[in-house]
Amino acid sequence: MRPAAGRRTLLVLTLAFAIAGALWGTWLARLQLTGAASSLDRIEALALDLRFRLAGPRPAPDDVVIVAVDEATIRAVGSYPLSRGVLADIVARISAAGPRVLALDFLFLEDSRSGADRALADALAEATAVIGAAAVFDSGDDAPPPEAAGGTAVDLGIGPIPRATTVTWPAGIFLGRARPGLVNVSVDAGGTPRHVPLLVAADGGVAPGFVLVVAAAALAAEPRFGADSVTLGAVRQPLDLGHHLPLTYYGPEGTIATISAERVLAGDPEALAALAGRTVVLGTTALGSGDRFATPFDADVPGVEVLATAIGNLVTGTGLVRDEGVRRIDAATTIAMPAVIVVLMAVASPALGLALAGVLAAAWLAGVVVAFDAGLWLSIALPLAAAVPTAVAYGIARYLFEHRLNARLGETRAALARMQSPLLADRLDDPDFLAEPSACEAAVLFLDLSGFTGLSERLGPAETRAFLKGFHEAVGRVATAHDGLIVAFMGDGAMIVYGFPERRGDEAERALTSVRELAAALATFIAAAAPGAAMTVRFGLHYGPVVVSRLGAAAHQHITATGDTVNVASRLLEIAKANRAQVAAAETVFAALPTERQAGGAAGFGPPSAVAVRGRAGTVAVRFATAVPAELPA
Repeated sequence: MRPAAGRRTLLVLTLAFAIAGALWGTWLARLQLTGAASSLDRIEALALDLRFRLAGPRPAPDDVVIVAVDEATIRAVGSYPLSRGVLADIVARISAAGPRVLALDFLFLEDSRSGADRALADALAEATAVIGAAAVFDSGDDAPPPEAAGGTAVDLGIGPIPRATTVTWPAGIFLGRARPGLVNVSVDAGGTPRHVPLLVAADGGVAPGFVLVVAAAALAAEPRFGADSVTLGAVRQPLDLGHHLPLTYYGPEGTIATISAERVLAGDPEALAALAGRTVVLGTTALGSGDRFATPFDADVPGVEVLATAIGNLVTGTGLVRDEGVRRIDAATTIAMPAVIVVLMAVASPALGLALAGVLAAAWLAGVVVAFDAGLWLSIALPLAAAVPTAVAYGIARYLFEHRLNARLGETRAALARMQSPLLADRLDDPDFLAEPSACEAAVLFLDLSGFTGLSERLGPAETRAFLKGFHEAVGRVATAHDGLIVAFMGDGAMIVYGFPERRGDEAERALTSVRELAAALATFIAAAAPGAAMTVRFGLHYGPVVVSRLGAAAHQHITATGDTVNVASRLLEIAKANRAQVAAAETVFAALPTERQAGGAAGFGPPSAVAVRGRAGTVAVRFATAVPAELPA
């Protein structure tokens, strides 16, 4: 596969995964926009609990107080559940303390027509009181989650609300003395209350939630509902689907100011003074005596504190914000994040791409935590569910693609390497290699076979090709062993440069050593490949400055060396033949040897002679060797 084709294929792969990730995110975003339940809800609940714990407890509203029927109260009264007569006494004492509103987390479902009932009803009438009612739903849940309202058709002009099958109202004697409200809460799969429904459709009408009635009484305001909010006086609280209030927990049990009902019964002045002008929620906190729930801060919290928390959220407008706008942000993030991560993984190396994706995910998580501190409930589970599988799948696909591409490139590189010297193998994939010519000092060796023309005539084309292949293999082994760059094979000849691509300083020695070894190796080859053939090898060797560069047309180039040194080395082959010598080596070769090696290097060669070179002014000092000397520098 060509690099350009590989890039195009990677681009197509990236686009395909980016689009697939966005489509996967779109399907998941539908869950968030419609509120459809999924297994991701458990993950989101855990992530939300973690955010609560990271943020830590926060101050509860000062004007919400719990009067608790606790263990001390039960001990003082001597029985549980408390009789309505005792409750009447508690209510009367609280009412006398002057609370803004008194909310009772009790279900007074039966009317015994007893004096205690009448006393309790009268006590409720003296206070601004709210009492509990309970809705029953088809699902069997205490209250449906926000998404359950999606199928409800209630013509309120503000959107759907959950529908109950029935509502259990307080007994008639109490209904005329206090306002009722539904005490239902909506819990997640782990049993933690996350929402409180403010409106429920039932019995042909709409029943308000307990916390809504209490908050409206506390703020002395009629609730005004929008499509995803409720306004009480100057306080506006965004709401979730189905007009559910998302809960902001203040801390563990006891974070909301709590006074024992035993102190109220005892007439404790300090306790009663703490109730004046406040919203008082009366309920049971004794262990094993009422409904209890797990919350982000505590594994066991009484239901009255959950209701008090919701009331505090509503009267201060500090409930979590997960309205339509927040859900749209979640949906957009869920759609965009997989595509963005795929692009990040594509624009860099896989490792760097994963690091960039990790940075993006970390920045997004940090943003979610910061948003939570500002009261926004952004989803963690949904974007992760969209991004992680997409990133993993793309990472695997890209790894397999690049593995295959690298294998193909390796094969291509190996094929290209066979067309160039091994010295250039590591540079073939560098587009800048020899973009500019390189000047250097080098030894240039030309060699050719004498008698080859007659041999090729006798052998024919096929056997001639086989002979030349063996010849070239023998030359290649020797040249490569001494880091000689074979610039070209020219039929029965070759051009070898010593000193490029790296200059070591011993170029002349390596060239002379190659001449000795080539003569021996080629003599052995000729004897085996063409027995009896009258063939010899001639060498022309020069040392001096050369320029190595890429020559040829823009679309078809080859690497070669040029300069006077190259021209003279080529002509030395003719000069060797004219002087009946096997080797003609310019004196510059021997002068380039270390001083202590010059005498040994010239052994077997005659003295330098001034020789005229065809087409060149002046002469060149040349030494000749009739046969390749046995002792040349190793």
